[in-house]
Amino acid sequence: MPLTPSDFAADAAERKLCAGLEVIWWLTSLLAESGAPLPIVSASDIPLRLALADIPDFKTASPETKQDIRNTMRDCIRTLGSEEDMYLNLFRHILEGEHITQRFWSMPNNLIYDPISWIAKDDVIRPYNLGTDVVAADGLLELFNPEELSGTVEQQLSPWGNGEWVTVHCVLSPPTFIRFLWDNTEWVYGGGKLRPGELSTFNIRVQDAHFENGQLSHPIVTASYRLACLARCRSKDGQPVSAHYHMPDGHSFFPRTDGKLSQYWSCTDPGSYYLVYQKSHESRLEGSSGQGADDQQSGLIVNVPDPAETPHANQDPPHPDSHPSESAPAQLAKRPKARNRLAFRHHPHRYSL
Repeated sequence: MPLTPSDFAADAAERKLCAGLEVIWWLTSLLAESGAPLPIVSASDIPLRLALADIPDFKTASPETKQDIRNTMRDCIRTLGSEEDMYLNLFRHILEGEHITQRFWSMPNNLIYDPISWIAKDDVIRPYNLGTDVVAADGLLELFNPEELSGTVEQQLSPWGNGEWVTVHCVLSPPTFIRFLWDNTEWVYGGGKLRPGELSTFNIRVQDAHFENGQLSHPIVTASYRLACLARCRSKDGQPVSAHYHMPDGHSFFPRTDGKLSQYWSCTDPGSYYLVYQKSHESRLEGSSGQGADDQQSGLIVNVPDPAETPHANQDPPHPDSHPSESAPAQLAKRPKARNRLAFRHHPHRYSL
């Protein structure tokens, strides 16, 4: 794993910031490895620039460089919220905050379905624009039981509506990443047990929505996902998020720490966990033997670190199982929630601060 700003962090807020940005760095490196579009990083986008910055070695950095990086971290915290926000809730203000959602999770290849879907009302079908921000936020799924990984996604993508008068049919775009928030406390104290490999992969089989010649059809789409990141969101004494990273070949590793934070934890311990899965092969219509649209997409690799080039990749880390459209009506702007609901430019160099 490359040098990260965490070596320069001086307090809990900065350590939490760096832990969250490392997760973004890892997901971006996976995008680069797969040839998928990467986020556009503007000069004013302090958080993403810091996450992907070419950080010098702390031991050899000059005092001026150290201070510059510290100043950038403070600017980043102010961009994302406040120091108090960062200390209390890294998950909300970094990984799923408004800033990262707009610039990372709102990318077309990260949206769980197309913002333009179809609405059926009184036997009339018309285009329906949910809005990118709504779809991006809708992509964070609440998990209650690891046995329901597939079912949770499939339920989120099923037709939905408000009572009996309208139904929304999602146009699928199985995303590069699917993310879950899992508070396992009730599951653990209810006697839940993980089977070997249960969190490693899952498959989905869902209905798409195609409108042609005045008719709405629902071809079946399948896709497979594998675990890319498992992060512990809550820890004692204000510790930063602790993450285990998983590579496409199945190997896993964890980032360096300063010795104060143990990486040998298990997601079977009561707590809150953030899981990100990466699409392991292109989605396809059931019965199709040809390449999907994503297969035809040209992929440009940028100079983001190769996931394989990590000094900890050969370690034996804990296994994840071990110790034309109209705007959406206000009443449909958010999908009903229910418990257990079953353009891109590339940069030739890493960013400098």
